[in-house]
Amino acid sequence: MEPASVRVASCQFFSGTDVPGNLQQLSAWAMKAASKGVKLLVTPENSNRERDYFVDGKPSKEKCYELCEDLDGAFVKGCQLVAKELSMYLAVGVDLKGPESPTVYISSVLIGPDGAIIGVHHKHALWDYEYTLFEPGSEPFEVYDTPIGKIGLLLCADGILPETPRALALLGAQILCNSLNSRGPDEKRMHIPLRAMENHVWHVASNTVGNPNDTGLLWPWTGGSQIVAPDGKVLACASEEDDDLVWTDIDPSTADCKRTNLVDDLWTFRRPELYGLLTAPLDAVPAAAMYGPAPAEVAGKSSIRVAMMQLSFYHTKTFTEWACKRQIEYAAKRKAELGCLPSLFCFAPGEVGEDVAAAAEYSLHMAALLAEGAKSSRIHLCATLVEQNGTAYHHTAYLWGPDGTLVGKYRKAHLNREESLWASPGEVLCPVWDTPLGEISCMIEVHFSSS
Repeated sequence: MEPASVRVASCQFFSGTDVPGNLQQLSAWAMKAASKGVKLLVTPENSNRERDYFVDGKPSKEKCYELCEDLDGAFVKGCQLVAKELSMYLAVGVDLKGPESPTVYISSVLIGPDGAIIGVHHKHALWDYEYTLFEPGSEPFEVYDTPIGKIGLLLCADGILPETPRALALLGAQILCNSLNSRGPDEKRMHIPLRAMENHVWHVASNTVGNPNDTGLLWPWTGGSQIVAPDGKVLACASEEDDDLVWTDIDPSTADCKRTNLVDDLWTFRRPELYGLLTAPLDAVPAAAMYGPAPAEVAGKSSIRVAMMQLSFYHTKTFTEWACKRQIEYAAKRKAELGCLPSLFCFAPGEVGEDVAAAAEYSLHMAALLAEGAKSSRIHLCATLVEQNGTAYHHTAYLWGPDGTLVGKYRKAHLNREESLWASPGEVLCPVWDTPLGEISCMIEVHFSSS
């Protein structure tokens, strides 16, 4: 039986080229964590050494292979000894040699409190320069069932993509251990909390911090290591400048409940039958023509001006309509070619659910008003309204062209708890419309009112 609570931690530091020194540094952080009662510690990506894999200023796969670590090498064995001595789980970021030169993988190694290696994850999504040195992993995702919870491993850019954490969550992961080597503040502020929220799992993330070098690229790593709860609440957060250790107590089993404040069940909220393109070969999808450098005629094309209109229901419908017209006219005066209005902006909170038939009837009026606004201002315009379809109702996005005609519409496919009380889900994802401005599609936010 899983314990109700387990103490987990994330440590952050900068790894230099002294591999024994890096192991000693990691050991010191593990000892400090153990003194606080920590049972699981996550360390940064490439904790084994700084990536000084360059020859004459150019990335060298051969040097990378020469300097990197074997799974049965001194650094990993040292980590195993640390885990055993402290009776602690370690999720350690290590750049590992592949089966033959010059293959090297960016890896996370999960070590148990008995010192045994439980599992290894090779980073699937590489970032920027990493493609010049490393190979992406291609092994199936795996979740490790341990006495402290079900653990999934990922590394940095793996978590920028939604697919990796989602795949681990679908395999039953309760805790995501994420080792990072990131210079981007977007990790702390967006990707780490968001991956926890959208999968309703615990997320323990450890990032490199600082940069003591006085040559080469001096941009520092951003730290900000975090422990985030399944609802996205940050329970512990490290410094963005200094070495640090943060810890908190978690109950892994709370990740098993996929009910959120928006939907009754994240998994039934999914529509797998609509996602076939995600697993299609790269050359089989329509976007294949966009791979690689942009053609000269596209790269040299002038940009378009887009207006994002912040507008909500006022005290009366008359005033709301007046404000909407003013927004469209103002966007046109600022030479916007495409305008987007907020989801169901013309309805008061809770209004649609109280009388969906009336909302659909009023939506016909608003659709005519918006079409006329697009025509008079010569602007593409997007908004969502309530659409009646026989006895069913939909939360539908519309795109009008600058002549006031309807370019296309999309019935929302993923409904939250509130919407599901009055709407039916659409049966297809939004198409892509070819317009003079470019290829345009719609998505509708997970909208909910405060009522």
